[in-house]
Amino acid sequence: MPQKVLVLEPNSRMLEVIRHGIGDMVELRAGASLLHAKAIMNDWMPDLVLSEYRLSDGTGLELLDHMRRIGEGAPPVTMLASRADAVDRLGPHVAHFEEIIQKPFFATELRERVKRALGRASLRRAGTGDSGPLRGRLEDMSVVDLLQALDLSHKTCAVSVIRQSGTRPGERKRDEETALLLLVDGQVKDAQLGAERGDQVVYKVLGWTEGEFALDFNRKPTETTVKNSTQGLLMEGLRQLDESAMAQ
Repeated sequence: MPQKVLVLEPNSRMLEVIRHGIGDMVELRAGASLLHAKAIMNDWMPDLVLSEYRLSDGTGLELLDHMRRIGEGAPPVTMLASRADAVDRLGPHVAHFEEIIQKPFFATELRERVKRALGRASLRRAGTGDSGPLRGRLEDMSVVDLLQALDLSHKTCAVSVIRQSGTRPGERKRDEETALLLLVDGQVKDAQLGAERGDQVVYKVLGWTEGEFALDFNRKPTETTVKNSTQGLLMEGLRQLDESAMAQ
């Protein structure tokens, strides 16, 4: 079943750009105002709200206030805004939005950012009782984004990351490799890749860009092999990837 996106856009031409960018991958409903948003969400709760900052009867900050009144079940909001509005008006509130996309943008960029936002929203809902197992593709959500989302939402789960060996340029494709990362409250406690264990496994997996991942919320680590925090792993892993790219 496709995820649901509510688009709030008073400009008909911009709405068509948005439909062109994401309409084939989501269930989309559209409105032009805060009033439309409230009416639609009375009986249809989206997974994500994609909204123009300047609506016909208010602004994105008023939309944010409405989401706060909805409470814990409110969908995240990704805001579309001019550079001036993004910096001057939304800047102090950036932490309260899923993303802020500055205009102008390409439809392909919008598609990728909405895809990532929906992936993070799925991760936050996952493991809450009414959600099933979660699977995805690394092409849609990187390991970096995946671990950041699990850290921010304090998830306890096992993450299996699968890639086809030999997918780097010039390499011959071989057998699949499967890494297992086990987290408690968003912190990676154990990491396994064949006989290898610990922080170095995470650093390797951060460089995987093609493959699949699966989350199991019924599995917990039985031992601790990882020393760094999740944020520490990401910082060090990205540093190593940068150094490797510069050396090539």
